[in-house]
Order: sequence, then structure tokens, then C-alpha cells
Amino acid sequence: MKFHNGYFTSLFHRPEYPDARIWDSIVAHSEVKDGTTKPESQTCDAYSERIPRFARRGSLFPVPSLYSFHTTRAISPEGLLLQEGLNAMPRIELTQIHSANAMYVTGHSPKKIADTDAVYTDQPHLMLSIRTADCLPILLYHPKGIIGAIHAGRKGTLSGITQATLKRIQDQFKIDKDFMFWFGPAICKGCYQIDREKKVYFDLIDENENQIKEILENRYTIHFSQLCTSCRNDLFYSYRKEGEKAGRQYTLIALR
Repeated sequence: MKFHNGYFTSLFHRPEYPDARIWDSIVAHSEVKDGTTKPESQTCDAYSERIPRFARRGSLFPVPSLYSFHTTRAISPEGLLLQEGLNAMPRIELTQIHSANAMYVTGHSPKKIADTDAVYTDQPHLMLSIRTADCLPILLYHPKGIIGAIHAGRKGTLSGITQATLKRIQDQFKIDKDFMFWFGPAICKGCYQIDREKKVYFDLIDENENQIKEILENRYTIHFSQLCTSCRNDLFYSYRKEGEKAGRQYTLIALR
């Protein structure tokens, strides 16, 4: 482990993929912290150019029981899953509406869930999938064998999507600690101005971590991707940069 400013960075070696584009699709460098420390807020200057990319094949978490991926402009989710030999696994997709709606899913659930922005399950071999293009993709894992995927845009964040998802999981499974989260590439605070006249900026990272902290206090760990979709529009689709024509990144997670 490499320690940096009170928290540590896990460095994983580049795997040998037949198609090098897969390397870019599994988002790499991540800074990790527990609930007792807090990294600096995201800004373009903080990491737009200096971030290297590292990855562990098959998971964005250092957990061998998971598959988890995040795509880039370079590859579709179908291409990534085909490359990984997971294209036959059932995949849950959402019709996302920037809400606080979260749903428990199983292998019997519809493969397209309407009007929902978060899903979670305790069922293995079921791929959960969300789409983003500046919004914050959040994956969660609990050692009891529970996973989730959250689409947290500004409206959904203000509606409490992350908190709502955690409350549902807590109520259903009676757990209140040892959660692990992955915050994927999203627009950073420095790029996300929501009022030019008053110079107001919105911080998706802090706002969603605050929701976690309210529920779990300091009993959690977050892996931060440290990449901004607007700063790195060469790697990622960005609605702020590209408007309606922007494509989407996919974030996926499944229990093995």
C-alpha cells in the first residue's frame, strides 16, 4: 500500500488483456479511505493530469467475490462483458429518472426496471448496471454478500438516493456497519457550476458521502476513482461538455 496524506492508495498492476482498450474501461487509480478521514474535495487542478491508471482484473474493489467494471468511451458494456466471458450473465438495467427510488432485485426481476435509480441484491450471478455521463456512479458491497448500484445525479442526490438505498438495505438485512463503497468518475465540483451569477458549485462526492455518514457514521470505507468526467472528456462521456449527444458510461457489479 502507498500512503498519501493520511489515507492510502492501492496500486494494482496492469493485467494482460487481449484488447488494450479493456484497460481503459476498468478505471484504475483509486484512493481509499475509511469513515474517519476525509480527502480534499475534487477539483480539476487536483487530479486532471497527474492521475495514473491502475486496475485489478474483474473488480474495482479489492474483493475476490465480486465482478465490477466501469466503461469508458473506448468500449461498450456488451464488448467489455464479452471480453470478460460474462456476456451470458443476466443483467439488470434501469430507466433512470433522477429520483430517490431504490429496488431489491433477484434473478426473477424484469431485466429493465422502470423509474428507478438504484438497485441492490444478495443474489449471485446477476449483473447490476447503471448509466452515467457526469452523474456519480456508486457501487456498494457488504461482506454478508450484498451489492448495489446507485445513479446519483444532482437531483437524485438532493432527493437522498444514496441514503434511501442504504436505509432499504439496513431495514431488509439488519446491518449497520462494514459497508464498502466505490465512487466512480463523475463531474468534479470545480467543473459543476450550477449558478453562474452567484458562482455556486455542486459537489456530488461530498453530498453523497454525507448521506453515507449520516446513516453509518464512521463504519464504512470508500474507494474514490479520482477522475472527473468533464476534465477527462477524452476518456469519458460528459453531458456538461457534449450536451444531448453525449453517450453514457456503464458501471456494473455482480456477486460471483
